[in-house]
Amino acid sequence: MRHKIKIFASEISSLTDARYFSAIGANWLGHFPQKTGLTDVEFNAIKPWVTGPEWVFESTTMQGAEESMKQLGIALLKVGEEEPATHADFVERSLQGWLDMDLDIEIHAIHWIVHLKEMPSEFDIVRLKRSAGMHNVLIKAPALGIDHLLHLLQKVQPRGLVLCGSKEEKTGIKSYDFINDLIDAMDSHQWI
Repeated sequence: MRHKIKIFASEISSLTDARYFSAIGANWLGHFPQKTGLTDVEFNAIKPWVTGPEWVFESTTMQGAEESMKQLGIALLKVGEEEPATHADFVERSLQGWLDMDLDIEIHAIHWIVHLKEMPSEFDIVRLKRSAGMHNVLIKAPALGIDHLLHLLQKVQPRGLVLCGSKEEKTGIKSYDFINDLIDAMDSHQWI
């Protein structure tokens, strides 16, 4: 691995998530109110308790995002697949959407998130690696197991990995076993 893998903790829905991902060294924490239902008041209650990672406002559209970011004091923006390449800091695409893009055109996003719903073919992994070497690509693959994720990280060598927050069982109670095992495996490879 040529670099340390950065962690984007997407869809933070609680203080428990925010503090956990901050403690494991995440670089970015995502506030995605459209998906998590986290209100501005709840977000503002969480934000002062977390130091280290930068907050990213996650949205499916640019409409209203900049105003929300200003109100919440968030400087970074991630938009979804529906939006064309914009001046957002993170733009998410499906694997096919990423591979179909004309990467020779001027690209405005600083980081690209490639969302994998299943394990790609070895051919697509090679294609993804080639483009990941020229752009800041983060892999988002919430449905894959640890072995598949480690294989992807080793083969593609992306800039980062997107991990998703989730709902608490009860306030302050939730399991991070999968993420702990993944982080331990990444640490044993000296990728983080």
